[in-house]
Amino acid sequence: MLLEELLIVEKGKYRLLLKHLPDAFAYCQILVDSVGKPDNCLFLEINPAFETLLGLQKDRVLGRKITELYPGIKDSTFDWIGTFARVSKGDGNIRFEQFFGPTGRRYEVTAYSDEPGYFAAVFRDITAQYKVLKNNEETAQRLEHILRATKTGIDIIDKNFNLLFVDNYWQTIYGPPGGRKCYEYFKDRREPCENCGVPRALETKRIMVSEQILPKEGNRVVACQVVPFQNKEGEWQLAEFKTDITQRKLLEEKLKYQLQFEKLVSGISGSFVAAGAGKIDEMIDLSLRQAGKFFEADRGVVFQLSPNGEAMESTHEWCYEGIKPLENYLKRFSRGSLSWLHRQVQKTTPFYIEEIERLPEEAQAEKGAFGRQGIKSFLILPFFTKSGAFVSGFLAFDSVREKKSWTGEQVELLSIVADTIHGALARQQLEGQRLRALKALEHERKVFEDVLELTLSGYWDWDLKNNTQYFSPALKKMFGYEEDELPNSQES
Repeated sequence: MLLEELLIVEKGKYRLLLKHLPDAFAYCQILVDSVGKPDNCLFLEINPAFETLLGLQKDRVLGRKITELYPGIKDSTFDWIGTFARVSKGDGNIRFEQFFGPTGRRYEVTAYSDEPGYFAAVFRDITAQYKVLKNNEETAQRLEHILRATKTGIDIIDKNFNLLFVDNYWQTIYGPPGGRKCYEYFKDRREPCENCGVPRALETKRIMVSEQILPKEGNRVVACQVVPFQNKEGEWQLAEFKTDITQRKLLEEKLKYQLQFEKLVSGISGSFVAAGAGKIDEMIDLSLRQAGKFFEADRGVVFQLSPNGEAMESTHEWCYEGIKPLENYLKRFSRGSLSWLHRQVQKTTPFYIEEIERLPEEAQAEKGAFGRQGIKSFLILPFFTKSGAFVSGFLAFDSVREKKSWTGEQVELLSIVADTIHGALARQQLEGQRLRALKALEHERKVFEDVLELTLSGYWDWDLKNNTQYFSPALKKMFGYEEDELPNSQES
């Protein structure tokens, strides 16, 4: 009688526990088909929470099969009956999460068996938590995508530079941090970086920004923002956000380079404007030196068409310290001596060869001449008339110490230098022609004056355009004047 009373008491406690259990509870029997294969579940007991969570009253559930309550359960992507059947066979307790289509909720399920063919299951609704988790995961994925797209990395360190956290982006590049110092992890250094913002951030408790170069990533440039904060224990730590600014730095360098070049061209142009015709050669030599050093060339040469139009001749040359001047064929070449080079120059467009070894088969003579001169790479910028009818010369730069390539932008910039030098040469040529013409006129005038002096006829010339007059010596004597008494002027 005592045992029966104890069982009644324990059963009462059990029912009291199930009644107040916040999670849904169901006790079921596994039903099999004619061949002994698990085919259904029969509900024997449920608790109030089951009624609430699954929306079914107890009197509609007990003694009913699961397929009667949920007719489409066998078509579910998850094998509910099979899973519970394995538990009832004694395969052990299980815990899993699964979405249940009929209720549109997600549950954490714990199932166990107290005797073969029977099982008990506890269902906990985790729909809200799951949504929060998924939202967090999606947010983390978006953040990860943004970090990768912008090449931004995040890490957290303590006041002694020990890494406490490194995001996945960094770890794919640098590997697990393993409690290493940040400067060791990112740069293989033995001490903090010279411009590290951590000490100042800790001192001021303010965000500090510095630029850092990452050697392990091809010297990528990042802006490192150091953000100090306190953890739950009140300890100061620092979050480092490293954002890629490589392109920005490249643009800044490009702008700086452009401004320096504009200053160079302005100086070259100004020197030609200020220089007289007699100093143009000096200014060209200076321009070759300035442009050659700016673009890191070893030699700069100006070639001009020979007077007979049959060859190209070197007229101005600058060489970097230790580089020998041009010799032999390269000082003066014609269609016959260096035919391939001569043809290329006539095309009127700039061209360069990065490696002499890559010259075509028909340029064997050029390859030999360049090789003997030690030239590894060269750039040619032709001078051509406004009509483009012919090339009057060209500006050339070459590299001897190492192979060199010229970017399209550099070629465009050097073309400006070539045009400036070409303009100066044209001015020099015109000035020479003018001086030769004046000299010829002066000679003719002198001859005419000498002829007049040998005659007894008087001669008077009045240039109305320039308002100048000339009295021949014979005319002065005819009027009784000495040579110095009647000057050649309108007042006389």
